[in-house]
Amino acid sequence: MRQPSSNEEGFLFCTGDLYPTCQPGRIAEVAKQEIVMTVHVQLLSAFIRKADIAAHYPGGCETFEQQHTLGEGDAYLYRLVSMSSEGLDALLDEIEQGGLDIEQFVAIADMWAGPFKEIPSISFTRIGEDFPPTWIAASTQEHNHD
Repeated sequence: MRQPSSNEEGFLFCTGDLYPTCQPGRIAEVAKQEIVMTVHVQLLSAFIRKADIAAHYPGGCETFEQQHTLGEGDAYLYRLVSMSSEGLDALLDEIEQGGLDIEQFVAIADMWAGPFKEIPSISFTRIGEDFPPTWIAASTQEHNHD
């Protein structure tokens, strides 16, 4: 394998870059970007920060996750998914009856239409212009619940 000479520019493939096209001029820009964990919106999704569950749900994350075994997420967000608005309403009623203020701590989005209910601590972003759209959610206040 030939090594680039000292006056040649090499290529840089950035980990996590879906399109490995980092040009030398973009290397510094990419290196400065903060890595933000995201969760895809699927069907009708309710998002709750794990830090909020830990702080405000009786029994914290462990109890919440035992009660909502079909939920998933990343280190910062927990996502509950439903196929219908009635199913989502039932999930939200369970969460509220469990002791979490859904108005303050829950954001809701549809996989095609995007956010329906936003809160300051969770942001939604549409990725690309393709159809069907792809929406992701991210915590705007990156505090791990551990």
